[in-house]
Amino acid sequence: FIALPGANANKARSFAEVATVTAAVDPPKARPGEAVTLKLTITPKGGGHTYPVNVPDEALGHNVFNLPAAGDVTFVGPVADPVGWKERPSVQNPLLKERYYPGPVTWEVRGTVSPTAAPGKKTVSLTGSSLQACTEDRCFPSKASD
Repeated sequence: FIALPGANANKARSFAEVATVTAAVDPPKARPGEAVTLKLTITPKGGGHTYPVNVPDEALGHNVFNLPAAGDVTFVGPVADPVGWKERPSVQNPLLKERYYPGPVTWEVRGTVSPTAAPGKKTVSLTGSSLQACTEDRCFPSKASD
């Protein structure tokens, strides 16, 4: 029997098997007019990776964060990629370099609580965002349950 490298690796079937996503607003309690920071973290598992938001070529793998419209909290974009991404030749086009994060990455977006926001717990919805986590041979989009 000959074992080929990676022959049994990457049997993932979903985003949740390749990475976890967490989101939090800091501070968790804020008063009207105070600044807050939305922190969204993708943590790849076992050799997985994810992509930056801002890439030199839209044809390359990337994540998309759609910030909510102004409301009880107004976030100020654009979303900036944290330092720490790596670079390698793209699988789709080896002439292009793709950027990726092989480890945990946290994006931070600053916002302000509206002076007219009513007291109480708020939900920040990133509707229309597109996150992906990948193995060496396949990418998986996130779902709301991830």
